[in-house]
Amino acid sequence: MSIHAQYQNVCVACDGAIRYGDLIDKDPFTEKWMHATCPEDKPREVCLECFMEKAANGACGC
Repeated sequence: MSIHAQYQNVCVACDGAIRYGDLIDKDPFTEKWMHATCPEDKPREVCLECFMEKAANGACGC
């Protein structure tokens, strides 16, 4: 059952931002919140030192 988010949070499925009013579900395994339907992926930023894609949270492994 989906509900509207009452607080900002981070989605456990896509690591994206959950904003107030977004439609969310509770992950049955972790009991944490996730988007009911995660937004489509955007191209990730590339690190200029190692030329690998950065993680969804902006961190790089180099």
